[in-house]
Amino acid sequence: MGGAPIGRARTFSEGVLGSALILLGVMTVPVPTSATDYLANERTFLAWVRTGITVIALGFVVARFNLLIRELSGSGSALESPYASTLGILLVLTGAALVLLAQGRYIHVRASLERGEYKASDGLMWVVTGAMVAVGVALAVYLAATA
Repeated sequence: MGGAPIGRARTFSEGVLGSALILLGVMTVPVPTSATDYLANERTFLAWVRTGITVIALGFVVARFNLLIRELSGSGSALESPYASTLGILLVLTGAALVLLAQGRYIHVRASLERGEYKASDGLMWVVTGAMVAVGVALAVYLAATA
């Protein structure tokens, strides 16, 4: 007749109020986890680390390419940009920060999986999106200034 099956207690999340709280994101439902969940978390972490390494490498190339232009064409060349080294350093720091954020996210997701109550979060995605847009704009400004 509509209630919890005999021999099984009804949990709070099965009630109307519990369902409403879940839909509003106030409460999470414990979800059983498996090894694939942990492995997916690791793969995601490693993808973020690869992205961070790529941004670091890009920063290194931007900074060193300016040094190469300066050495090949002599000091005071019109090709050389005073902003390239600064931009390169900012890219290296952005990549390093990305790796640190990825580590924090990995630990947070692992703890959520261990508790059995994973809740998706868009915070890191917005931070990374903002950082990459800023990097793109900075590179565009740099290219426009050196054109």
